[in-house]
Amino acid sequence: MDMPPFNNQPSPSDPDVKDWFNTIDAGTPLAAEQPTGPNPKKRLLIGALVVLFVCVATTGTLSALGINPFSSAPACLTKDDYKVLTGNEADDQLSPQSFYTESFGFKNGTSDYATDVKENAESLAKKIGTFYQSYASKRSVVVTVSSDATQKDTVDAATKRTQVLNDLLVKNGVDQSAIQIIKPVAIDSSSELSEDSDELSTAKAYINVASIAGCRQ
Repeated sequence: MDMPPFNNQPSPSDPDVKDWFNTIDAGTPLAAEQPTGPNPKKRLLIGALVVLFVCVATTGTLSALGINPFSSAPACLTKDDYKVLTGNEADDQLSPQSFYTESFGFKNGTSDYATDVKENAESLAKKIGTFYQSYASKRSVVVTVSSDATQKDTVDAATKRTQVLNDLLVKNGVDQSAIQIIKPVAIDSSSELSEDSDELSTAKAYINVASIAGCRQ
């Protein structure tokens, strides 16, 4: 037996039914999950700011000490270095370019040491060699060798004297590239010194230790 239709059911096309469906809440869309850790970009920015701060602070400290951190020039020799080399306190007027000089007597016209000079020359060369080995990597160290050639002497003999001192320095650890030999010239001092002057009794040769001009103070 067929059941009679329910006359009280609304038609699917009934406007009231559509309005009822439209009132149903479809739900709020799920939000994307937020990372719980710090933002990578923010963390990178903070790191860069920290590095920048350290660099600025370091630069300021070095500048206050008179050191230019952006200079490529090697550092100058100092008063403390002078005491290490000589064992004596440096004068207040010490200049890196006039750091230390010692003279040695030679027999005129030869490359032979004067009496009791060889031992002193060898002792100083040893000190300079040790000093150079310790400081050349952190300081500007230039060793200059020179000699006079007065009227009682010859340029050839003066040249040989500079070579004797050069070889002595190399033997004791000074790099040849750090040694400068000044070419001897003839000097006529007859207008200032008499022929029997003690100044002309022996020839002189010199060893000078200094820093290059423009070294970093």
